[in-house]
Amino acid sequence: MLTLLNRIKLLPKLLASIALVGGVAALLGWNAYTAADEIDQQSNLNRIAADRVFAAGRATSNLLSYARSVEFLPMELPAERRQAFERSMERERGLLGERLEEIARSASPEGQRDIRSVREQLAAYDPVANRVRDLARAGQMDQSSQLALDAARMVAESRNLLRQIEERAAAAAIAQHQETDAALEGIQRTVLLSAGLGLPVTLMVAALMVILAVVRPLRALTASLSRIADGRLDQPVPGTDRGDELGGMALAVEALKQNSIRAQQLEAEATEAREAAARDRRATTLQLAAQIETSLGAVAATLGAAATQLDASATTVGQTAVLTQEQTAGAASGAQQASNSVQTVAAAAEELSATVSEIARQVASSAAATGEAADRARATDQTVAALADGARKIGEVTRLIGDIAGQTNLLALNATIEAARAGEAGKGFAVVAGEVKTLAAQTARATEEVNRQIAEIQATTRAAVDAIRGIGEAVEKASTTATAIASSVEEQGAATREIARAANDAAVGTRTVSGGIAGVGDAAREAVVALQEVKRASTEVARQGEALKSAIGTLASQLRQQAAA
Repeated sequence: MLTLLNRIKLLPKLLASIALVGGVAALLGWNAYTAADEIDQQSNLNRIAADRVFAAGRATSNLLSYARSVEFLPMELPAERRQAFERSMERERGLLGERLEEIARSASPEGQRDIRSVREQLAAYDPVANRVRDLARAGQMDQSSQLALDAARMVAESRNLLRQIEERAAAAAIAQHQETDAALEGIQRTVLLSAGLGLPVTLMVAALMVILAVVRPLRALTASLSRIADGRLDQPVPGTDRGDELGGMALAVEALKQNSIRAQQLEAEATEAREAAARDRRATTLQLAAQIETSLGAVAATLGAAATQLDASATTVGQTAVLTQEQTAGAASGAQQASNSVQTVAAAAEELSATVSEIARQVASSAAATGEAADRARATDQTVAALADGARKIGEVTRLIGDIAGQTNLLALNATIEAARAGEAGKGFAVVAGEVKTLAAQTARATEEVNRQIAEIQATTRAAVDAIRGIGEAVEKASTTATAIASSVEEQGAATREIARAANDAAVGTRTVSGGIAGVGDAAREAVVALQEVKRASTEVARQGEALKSAIGTLASQLRQQAAA
């Protein structure tokens, strides 16, 4: 069983423990729910039994109130009291019927039989009660009283039947209460046993599963890790055959143990390798001392011979450099004169280029001015043309006004004729028609004057348009000529700038040549100085070669001593 448990993963084990505890808790909860439901059912049954007893008691009370109200009717009472008893009789009879219906809904067969008997007796008693009431109203008190006494026996029988119903309901309520007490005792025992025994046992089983499956294997792995940390690698690692996560951890600890064993082996091998390397290093040091003494000694001898030869060559080159310095002095003087002449030409070309540029700027400004004048002439032409068009439209409007004035004059004439025909009745209308005719004549004369002025404006406008167009054409020609002049001046300026650029390039070239010749002279002087330094350096090299030979001998001796140590 424990081997099978070791093959299961930790998560299923933990989930099984949690599920076990949860299942027991759910079972306990279900038991509690069932117990509560049963308690609720018992409480409902108790309530129903108590309602039956209460309904039977109230029915008996309603019957007695009903009969008492009937018995009070034959007495000598004020009308208000008698009416109150009559209302009480009717109310109690209605309530009695409702109580009987309520009892009948939950009564036993025996109770149903008793209720039917009560209803039959009430059916016989109700006409007697109504007769008693009617006789009392009629004032026949003796007959009413005798009839009420005779009917009292029916009420007594009905009361006995209701008392029997009430007693049976009370006995049933007591039995139901006893049954409820017994059920509650059983529920208490079940809940106490479940909570007091089932839950602790479940927790103990779950804790045992966790201890066996998790805690004890972890303690074993912890002890194994402590032994590996102390260097005790001869003990086996427990739990490597497990199939859960702890088995994986045990395998990892086993791998750590094997790595520790391998590390110890590698450390022993490294110690042996260090000793072999020390032996090889001593042999190599002795061999290196011999090689240094042989090779570097030859190099030192060769270095001394080369220094002697370098001294001789430096003397010869120094004589040549002095001669070169004397020859470059004359060449530098001639190059300087040529450079001054070329610079003079370049300065003149630059002044000419500046003059041509100024002319080009002035011509461009003139061309711009003429262009602007041409634009303004064209704008003025458009404005005057718009003015002429406006004058034409005004002429059309004045012609329309003249036509309207003619029509108005004609209408005024017709009105005058009609007023004359009307006689005295048309005199006022004739005066108005005369005024309208006068206004029409004035409008016609004003329109003719406006037309004459418009004709003069149109003639003047056409002359202005022709003049402005001529000015525009002249300005266009001047702008074209200025543009051609600007193009020619620009070409001349470009040629002048090219000449100035070429002269500047020649000046730069002559300065470069002069600088080069001067540089050659400086280089010759520097070469003389450098050759003197070379002679001093060659002497120092020869001296250092002798010192190197001595140092090589000392180094070889030291290496041999270290190898022997």
